[in-house]
Amino acid sequence: MNKIYGVAIDTETTGLIAGTHEIIELSLIIHDEFFLPLHTFSCKVRPMRPELADPKALEKNKLSLTELKKEAVPSQVRNALCQWHEEVLEGIKLIPLGHNYSFDKSFLQLFLGMQYNNIFNRYYRDTVILAQALKDKGKLDIENLSLHNLSKFFKCSEQIHRAEFDARLCLQIYKKLLDLI
Repeated sequence: MNKIYGVAIDTETTGLIAGTHEIIELSLIIHDEFFLPLHTFSCKVRPMRPELADPKALEKNKLSLTELKKEAVPSQVRNALCQWHEEVLEGIKLIPLGHNYSFDKSFLQLFLGMQYNNIFNRYYRDTVILAQALKDKGKLDIENLSLHNLSKFFKCSEQIHRAEFDARLCLQIYKKLLDLI
């Protein structure tokens, strides 16, 4: 396997508040130094507190609580993710890449507990932070830095609020942002 540099990550959740709301879809796409995808871990997760789900979040990601009842519970997904990390990466820590990664990180830390620090490096890459820096330097002329707007700006596929698709989109956008440097 090529040397691993990072992993594009996206989560879909039952709302915006980590600790109250839950991850209901998760995708990690390991990439090489050229930001080409190598391996993917993607799954849906059964929420343990569906009564706390924000209807606006479910409308946005188009995930049904009824359908999610058929999915694996969080402990099963945690175990599968840790096993995947060990088998595919032999325990190498990954550098996360996300769009507004602090949001995903807050959910992932609660979801994975102590395993978070075993899987992920403390450093991360973020398309919003990079886009804002490029905007500040006059190298990116865009008003709103949402994933949707950046995908339109760079003529990528449109964001659909599904974890694997949006993680792949984030990877494309990060590469295009780097080209502006």
